[in-house]
Amino acid sequence: MNDSRISRSLVFVLLAVLFAGSPVFAQRQIDSLSDFSSPNFADAKTLVYTKGEMPASLQGRRLRELNNTLLGMKMPVAVVFAEYVGDETWTLPDGSRLRGHQAADFAVGHGLLQSAAFAQSVDKETGLKNFSCILVTFDPDPATGKRLFNFYSSEYLNSLGLNWERTWKGGLESVGIPYLKKGDFPSAIVKSVEAYHDKRDSALAVRAAGEFFLAALPWILLLIALAVAFFVLRHRYSKAVKAREEAKRIFQTRWRAIDGKEQLLRELNDTKVGVFGATRADVRLSGRSEQTGAKAIENIARARILLRLAMPILEEASGELNGWTGFAGFSTQRYDRITRRLGKKLEFDPHSKMAQAMTGKGSEDGAYLWASIDAFEPFEVSFEQAIEQFNNLTREASELISRYKDAKKGTVASLTTLDQRSSSSGQSADALTALMTEEEGARYGPLCGTVLASMQQEIRFLRGKALSDPMGEEGNLSALADLFTEFDRCLVAVSGLLDTRPTRRARYEELEKKSGVKLDWLRELGAEMIEHLFEVIDTLDSEAPDLSGEARARAASFGETLATVESLCSTESELKLDRLRTSDRLAQQRKRLSAKLHVPEDRLFSESDDNGDARTPDVALNDAVQQLAAARKHIGKGKLDKAKEQFDEARASISDARHDINLAVDVFEYFDERTEAIGTRGETLATETERHSLLMDELKQFDRDALEFRAGDTTHPRSNGTVADNIEEVDRAVQERDRCVTEAEASFHEGLLLAAADLLADAENWNQFIANRLSEIAEKYAAITRTHQRNGEELPRYLAAFRAEASTAFSSWIRQETIDDVLGAARELEEAESEHSGQYPNPFHVAHAIAEAKSALTRWQKAQQGDRAEWEEAGESLQRTGHVIGQLSSLLSEMSGNRDSLPDAEAYDAADSALSYLHRRLEDLQRRYNTEHANWYEIDDDVDALEEEARKYLLDLRSEGEAGRAALSAITRAKKRVREAANWTGSYSVSISGSPGKRALKEAQALFEQGQFVQARKAADKAHNAADRAISDAEAEVSRKRAEERRRKERERRERERREAESYSYTTYSSSRRSSSSRSSSSSRSFGGGGGFGGFSSGGGGGGFGGFSSGGGGSGW
Repeated sequence: MNDSRISRSLVFVLLAVLFAGSPVFAQRQIDSLSDFSSPNFADAKTLVYTKGEMPASLQGRRLRELNNTLLGMKMPVAVVFAEYVGDETWTLPDGSRLRGHQAADFAVGHGLLQSAAFAQSVDKETGLKNFSCILVTFDPDPATGKRLFNFYSSEYLNSLGLNWERTWKGGLESVGIPYLKKGDFPSAIVKSVEAYHDKRDSALAVRAAGEFFLAALPWILLLIALAVAFFVLRHRYSKAVKAREEAKRIFQTRWRAIDGKEQLLRELNDTKVGVFGATRADVRLSGRSEQTGAKAIENIARARILLRLAMPILEEASGELNGWTGFAGFSTQRYDRITRRLGKKLEFDPHSKMAQAMTGKGSEDGAYLWASIDAFEPFEVSFEQAIEQFNNLTREASELISRYKDAKKGTVASLTTLDQRSSSSGQSADALTALMTEEEGARYGPLCGTVLASMQQEIRFLRGKALSDPMGEEGNLSALADLFTEFDRCLVAVSGLLDTRPTRRARYEELEKKSGVKLDWLRELGAEMIEHLFEVIDTLDSEAPDLSGEARARAASFGETLATVESLCSTESELKLDRLRTSDRLAQQRKRLSAKLHVPEDRLFSESDDNGDARTPDVALNDAVQQLAAARKHIGKGKLDKAKEQFDEARASISDARHDINLAVDVFEYFDERTEAIGTRGETLATETERHSLLMDELKQFDRDALEFRAGDTTHPRSNGTVADNIEEVDRAVQERDRCVTEAEASFHEGLLLAAADLLADAENWNQFIANRLSEIAEKYAAITRTHQRNGEELPRYLAAFRAEASTAFSSWIRQETIDDVLGAARELEEAESEHSGQYPNPFHVAHAIAEAKSALTRWQKAQQGDRAEWEEAGESLQRTGHVIGQLSSLLSEMSGNRDSLPDAEAYDAADSALSYLHRRLEDLQRRYNTEHANWYEIDDDVDALEEEARKYLLDLRSEGEAGRAALSAITRAKKRVREAANWTGSYSVSISGSPGKRALKEAQALFEQGQFVQARKAADKAHNAADRAISDAEAEVSRKRAEERRRKERERRERERREAESYSYTTYSSSRRSSSSRSSSSSRSFGGGGGFGGFSSGGGGGGFGGFSSGGGGSGW
């Protein structure tokens, strides 16, 4: 069948599809897809075509339903199903022929374009061809292995953007393929076409919106232009308002800062005039006062200059801001200019017109300055600095003036006070003379007059100096006041001594009469104190006056010394009387006891102690006599502290004698009662001894060591540390007690009462000793039996606990030390159990073993948890250390490839040498870790040490790399700067001599080659700094010469202006003329549009022949 016949047939088919409305279906079987090129190939009722044998879902009713569904859609789509297309052929215009799937693709996509019927299927509005078709093949393409599932669209659909690439491959193909794979071919076609229609409707809606937009575009552009203009103007107005508010804020801040300062300075200047005078010539000061006044005057002048610099700027700004309070305009230039002016630094030049006008004729500034304006140095400050300086200057000036006024006022008051004290001191000196003897008056009277006259002369001298320098003489006036104070105090002290002298004399005589002690040293002491006070007065008109007050303190203590002497004399009388009474009582008791005991009096109270020394009250009383005599001698020599010590010893001697007398009398009165009491208690203790002997017999079944005292046991005096021999100790004590009683009775009858008293006391102490030893037996018996019974109860329980723990295997992570500890405790407990049930047990040993077993069980529970945690920790440490060593190895490998830019260095070599060693240690630690019951704590410590060592190498290596790069960068930077310094040239014939930094740069390069990167960087920085400093110095020299030239020209200009403005006089400041200007600009923009729709694309198998766009061989399922 030739191609033209097939094309004509297909045209008729398509016309029938497009324009026929009958739903009746007549299936069309095609032998070859090239039949589509026949112009006679058309059927108005047929949209589904098949070639070959179709599956069940495309036969009979199913195929008819699909055809009717496609006819009922908005824009029908033709569908071609082909069982086999491997035999298809298609001839291209160049004569070449396509076969198989490519031929089928072109037969469907391009054959229809040759028919007249297709040419009539156009869109009414655009005139573009409007048709589409789908091809489905059931045999795979040998080239791709896929079956075709392609879509073909006309140029009208392409104009809507619904071409094959963006529509079919963009999503519709994926809608139908799942149904194709399931064999539901009608659903695959319907779902794909419905999705395609949805996209077509959306594309039409977008086109309609685009057309509306193009129609409305001019109005939209106009509205946009108006909106842009509005927002621009609104933005500019907003910026102008903000600029105006910012200018106002700055102005108000500055105005508040300076407000009231002119009045403050005027008041301060009035105070200055009131204190120092109307002009500088009125100041008549010297010394420190002159310096203070000059400083205050200078501060006021500088404050005036600062105020005169700031006020004109604020007044000008005020005029501009207050004159423009309404519409802010659209420009910020006006307000920016005010802000800049307010922020501009205040410059003072004593040669400027404004400065010269400050001291010109009619200027009120002269009242503040009190000096020529040329006397002030030029300066430049910000407004804030000016206000701060103004505040500091005025505050300091006010303080200086106040200090001067206070000093002047204080000086006047001090001189008045000194005059008054001079007069009163003279009267006191005259009154003192009346209390002196004729000799004292002749000696001390002229002295007071001379010293007083000298101090009065000093008052007159200081009065003359204080008129011109009150601040400088404040200290001298205060020192002179101190001299008058000491003079008056010494006179008062002397007056007190002289006034009480008659009374003291009477007290001396009375003491001497009562005690018989001569007190001449007291009389001499009073005279010495008076002489010392006058010696102090004598120093007051010397260069080194004595103002310590020590002489006055000694004079004040003289009364206390006299009272102490009186107290000691009274004590002597009391002790003498007490000794006499004690001696009389001794004689009376000797006589009474001699008659009672029928013993001669000379034998009573005449005994010896254990050392053979005499023990008798007579000796103590004789000692008291000697001690009282020694104290008496000390009083006569004025050694009052030694006299007091002797009185204390005499009091103790009398007390000892009284104690022995009382002891002997007490023994005599109660001897029988005490001996009877000792015997009665002895009988009771004997009974207790028999009972405690039985307890000791029971204790013999226990180990002898158990009878020893242990920590916590109650102990008694004279204990030997065990109860094993307590019964023997009791027997010996009974014998000693009986001996003491026998000897006491013999001594009593012989009249040795003091010895008898001591023996009775010893017998009573032996009874107490016996009682203590018996108590120790009872306490030890109770402790041993109680402990033994408790051991019998606890041993089985803890033995069972240990055996239960030992019956199971120990986990591998439990350390051997932990296992040994619990097993050792178990063995000790078993040994304790044997001791408990054996002969002569020690209950305390067994109890200690049980306590250790308890502790071991507790340790066992905690140790298991701790060993597990440490085992895990050691494992984590090993992993962490391995990671660190791995990092080190990687870094070494990395650096080994980059060593060309950096020389070998110490850290790299050290790390490289240590790497194998670190690996070996890590392997050894891993082997130890894999051993059961190892000491994980030691392993973890060793791992930590290895990690620390590895990290040190790692950190050193990283630091070296960083240091090397930093050093290299620093050397490069230094090279550049040194080169710049060598090539630097400047104006005014300024240049850099030598090669600054070159030597340090060479040193840095040498150090870098040696691997000393830190030192190399320091040397490079040194080279850079040297070169940089040389360039900076050269540039500064150029700037200096340029500034010098500028100043020279400025001086010449000022000289010209000075000659032209000799008659100029500044009177006041006025606001500058306000001016404003506004500019407006407009711009127009043109908008253009263009472009059109035309042409259509063809893809796939080399199209370009018609209005269809095909996906070619790219689709498949």
